[in-house]
Amino acid sequence: MVKLIFRIAAIMLLGGVGGVVLERTAIPWLAAREPFSTIPGLAGNGVTVVNPREEVIIDRADALERATAMARRAIVLVERRDREGDVLAAVSGVAVTADGLVATDAAFTRGAGSFTVRKGREVFPAVLVTRNEESGAALIRAETSGFPVLQFAEPSDTPLGAMVFGLSAIVATTTDAGEEESVEPRFAPGFVLSEGALEDTPQVDLPFSPQERGAPIFTTEGKLVGLWIEDRVASAAAIRALVETPTP
Repeated sequence: MVKLIFRIAAIMLLGGVGGVVLERTAIPWLAAREPFSTIPGLAGNGVTVVNPREEVIIDRADALERATAMARRAIVLVERRDREGDVLAAVSGVAVTADGLVATDAAFTRGAGSFTVRKGREVFPAVLVTRNEESGAALIRAETSGFPVLQFAEPSDTPLGAMVFGLSAIVATTTDAGEEESVEPRFAPGFVLSEGALEDTPQVDLPFSPQERGAPIFTTEGKLVGLWIEDRVASAAAIRALVETPTP
């Protein structure tokens, strides 16, 4: 009986060692040669995908994480201030050129007062450049440079059902070295509900509040789709037209 158990254990041990040797040496060697190179699961880099759907989900999650990291660098808070420099109101915005142009909600720029742009912990004076009431977008210029440059999305980048995400700017207060305010993005996922073929203005479903007007919307590749203007989207095409139109 003891000998039988010993033989079974030896067979299992040898089988395990043999399996490891085959997996590490023999199978990769065979996979590189015909006719084995044409067999699914052996060809390529030798990685067998147990569940292709899980791999796709992981790839999409990684792409979304990369796009968010890229887009958040362009998020700013646009503030309107009174004569004493106190903040009267603020909305989100997004940098669209390296030399300080910021796209934001056109309605917000109609109010009285001066403008500032807050990016991270820095605050820059800004002036209104132009606005378009029809599209709902406006451009202001911050007195700074070195903003990240994002790509504008094309209509083909936002097909029906495509996933998009928005990033609104919120003010966070830290107390590590005394109270200090900085701008942090709030992430909001959504989907394209309508392609907006006539005006290149997609309709999207995003969980934004009225206080988050001007929040930019992006594709999962980090391309700018437009700005959320409470009841509609100021499209990337409209924003690009403002950027490319000469101003006095």
